[in-house]
Amino acid sequence: MKLGFLLVLCLCVQAPLVYAEVYRCLSDDGHVSYGDVPCPQRYLSGNSQGANLWRALRLMASEGLKVNAKLGPDIYSIMACLDESTRYYSKLDALETPLSKLSLAQHSKMYDAMEYLRVCGECRVSAPHYCEKATRSLYQETQVRVSGR
Repeated sequence: MKLGFLLVLCLCVQAPLVYAEVYRCLSDDGHVSYGDVPCPQRYLSGNSQGANLWRALRLMASEGLKVNAKLGPDIYSIMACLDESTRYYSKLDALETPLSKLSLAQHSKMYDAMEYLRVCGECRVSAPHYCEKATRSLYQETQVRVSGR
C-alpha cells in the first residue's frame, strides 16, 4: 500500500516537469493528427520559386540535425561531422541565389531561416537549437503566406 502511494506521489510530483508543444494538423481529407513538430507542408504547395525554396530550406533543417547527430566525443566522429558539415554548406550555399531573388520584405522569415541554417549545420552542441529556430521561421513563413499579409 505504501509503495503504491509513493509511486503515485512520485508521478504527480514529476508530471509538471514534462513540457512539450503539441501541434494539431489537418490533412486535405479532414483527418486530424497531433505531433510535436509544426505541420505547414500542405500550405506551401505548388511550384513557385518561393514554395520550392521553402521546401529546400525545410530539408536543410532536417539535414542539419543529421549532420550534428554525427558529432561525438572521439576524433573520428568529429571528423565525420566536419565532412558532413562541408557537404551541408555546399548545398546551403547553392540556395543563396534563389533566396536573393525573393523580396526581403515579403519573405523575411525565409531570410531568418537561412541565417539559422548557417549555424544549424555546424558541429557543435547548440546547433540543433538553430535547426529548430529555422523550422519555426519557415512555419511562420507559411502563416504569412496563408494569411496573405
